[in-house]
Amino acid sequence: MQKINCTVNEKWYKYHNQHELETILININKHCSNFTTIYSIGKSVNGNDLLVIHFSTTPGQHEMC
Repeated sequence: MQKINCTVNEKWYKYHNQHELETILININKHCSNFTTIYSIGKSVNGNDLLVIHFSTTPGQHEMC
């Protein structure tokens, strides 16, 4: 296993609202774009995108287990 050198300073000691979470995910993706992808898995009951971040050595590609 290879150690990945990417750090992002975020505040994990509090609850975040939808906008803050999206900003955090985008910030992580911006700083670690070589191995992260962000995509939506649908909409919330309020119509907001439900974003997830995928960490992988081949971001954006689905891998068979």
